Amino acid sequence: MKQFKLVKLLQLLNEKEFQRLYKYLRSPYFNYTRAIVAYYEAIRRYHPSFDSGRLVPKRIWGKIFPDEPYHEQKFWRLSSDFAILVKKYLAQLQIEKTDGESQRFYIKALGDRNGYALFEKETQDALAGLEKQPFRDTDYFNRKTDLHFDYYFHPLTPKHTLEDDSLMELIRNMDHEYALAKFRVSCILKNREALFRKKYPSVLLDAVKKVAAEGLLKDNVLFKMYGMMLELDAVQSGHALFFQLKNYFLGVHQKVKRLDQVIIHSIMINYSVRQINVGNSSFYKEALEMYKFGLDNLLIMEKEKISEAVFGNVVILGCSAGEMEWVGGFIESYSPYLDAQIKEETVVYSEATLAYFQGKFETAIALLSQYSFPAYHQVKVRMLSIRSGFELFVKNSEFFYFVNSQMNSFEKFLRRDELRGNSNKEASLNFIKLTKKLLLLRLENKKRDAFLKLEKEVEKEPSVVLKKWLLEKINLLSG
Repeated sequence: MKQFKLVKLLQLLNEKEFQRLYKYLRSPYFNYTRAIVAYYEAIRRYHPSFDSGRLVPKRIWGKIFPDEPYHEQKFWRLSSDFAILVKKYLAQLQIEKTDGESQRFYIKALGDRNGYALFEKETQDALAGLEKQPFRDTDYFNRKTDLHFDYYFHPLTPKHTLEDDSLMELIRNMDHEYALAKFRVSCILKNREALFRKKYPSVLLDAVKKVAAEGLLKDNVLFKMYGMMLELDAVQSGHALFFQLKNYFLGVHQKVKRLDQVIIHSIMINYSVRQINVGNSSFYKEALEMYKFGLDNLLIMEKEKISEAVFGNVVILGCSAGEMEWVGGFIESYSPYLDAQIKEETVVYSEATLAYFQGKFETAIALLSQYSFPAYHQVKVRMLSIRSGFELFVKNSEFFYFVNSQMNSFEKFLRRDELRGNSNKEASLNFIKLTKKLLLLRLENKKRDAFLKLEKEVEKEPSVVLKKWLLEKINLLSG
């Protein structure tokens, strides 16, 4: 039963929506097939999992048609009809959920019928209502464009006059909607270019920038922020524009909808991380501050869940910024919002990371060794274990055997791993090779020249993970 398309649709409904579906199915306006109501009654107790062994076609059929022999083709046709009704029900729920959709369809219905006077009045009322709304985003301009378009092109709207207000409003709102949408999506593409080193086309973006410079949407807070983000990486004189954008966003974020808040917030974090990656350590604090803002304003959680990636990023940034106590509180407070399937491993690794940054290297190793991490976690787990062991080795050479053993084991794992890409594998193998050299230089008490030679080798190597950490350790041990 779990593989039925019908079941997959029903599982999208929460308990309240599923209960309300019963009323929908019993309405003769929506459903005239009594058998579908009986179908619902036969399976309702198993929502939402539908994982009972009793849910097999013949048993369900017996509940619906107790006096008829099982007819496979008829059963599947009935299931298909039920699924179609659920699709329509989901569409109805979405209309109710989306601001203005019911009004939009109502006005369109008036325009299609013999009710021009009412159509005209409702259109003007809807436009007046839009002006009272707080947001001036693409939805706002799209709604105005739609209303002006339907009004102007209605057969009864006078067109052979000098009165062209509706037509001018139509073209003006089309321009505003396109310009704002172009800036928004261009920011997302630009962010992806930085993340994935992929070039995206920017047809007409320069034209939109030109009209923006001439004053288009000059008072629109959303347009202003997207415009600033498009220039972030183009600015050569420091990071003044980033801090200008940050302060502006923090001051006006409540004037834009959540979707735009999430987009802007995400791009600002990614910019901060890029600065960290090129050595601007002051941006650890900036990235962490943005994450804290996202936590406080529910921008990085979806459906009361926090992703493993975001959770891990917050821990690393918090530790790197030196806010160990705050990180400990974060792990405790937000771990309940992790998906149950990855919660334990994420918490253990996060606690080990915190221990590492606190200088509790043996605690970090103990935490990592006591938990069996899945394959996709192995690289970062082994990296952290090696780094923790190395820190202990710096103070006590007896840890040489532990670290060397960890690196040998990691190397074997990487060479057997068929899931990891060659470039990622090469970067990790280079880390092992170079760390082994550093380990031996320290063990054999080599002179500074040997460390400087290794430093040059690390700097020239284009593919190596934790390069900055390696260089820091070389510099530390070279004396």
